[in-house]
Amino acid sequence: MRARISALEESLRSSAAESEPLREQRREAETQLASARAELETVKRNCEAHEVKLREIGEAFAVSERERLALALKVADDTSSKELAAAREKVTQLQTQVVDAQNTLLTMRGERDKVRQTLAERDQRLEQESQALATANSDIEKAKQEAATSQTTTTATPTAQVPGAAQPAVAITRDQALANSPRLIIETPELQGSINLAGAQLDDLQTIARG
Repeated sequence: MRARISALEESLRSSAAESEPLREQRREAETQLASARAELETVKRNCEAHEVKLREIGEAFAVSERERLALALKVADDTSSKELAAAREKVTQLQTQVVDAQNTLLTMRGERDKVRQTLAERDQRLEQESQALATANSDIEKAKQEAATSQTTTTATPTAQVPGAAQPAVAITRDQALANSPRLIIETPELQGSINLAGAQLDDLQTIARG
């Protein structure tokens, strides 16, 4: 009985050590979540700066258009050839400025759309990381509860064994091993596989290489 209790205590310590990678993953997820939130704030500030720039360009465009119309009216009423030539040159310059302002406005709108798309992607990524963090916390709590329940059940009903008798080893396939134990499916961008809830064993996890 003492040997059985010692074995259970060793199993519990092993389960606690195996749950440490899950805690580390949770800490990394929390760090990434904080970083994503900081990036999101930066993108929002950039988007607001772009909006201000767009308004300034729009106001400059309106001023240039008014000046062009005023010069066009002056050209229509002026009979002096020199003033007419100067006015035409000014109109040409203003038209060039208007074209440049329009091109800049289109560019800024394109950049604004990209910023909005980036912002939406950041929001989606932030939501996914929040869900992954919540799932990891839930998985750790479930693993702890399963380990505690398993220890209590085994201690209360010890299995009778014949002294000196060895248990025969039976080879089973991976699918049989997965089917014979309660498992938690893990699907993240970095990991895939499952966790054995009986003792919180990390016996079926694989890392996914990033391209």
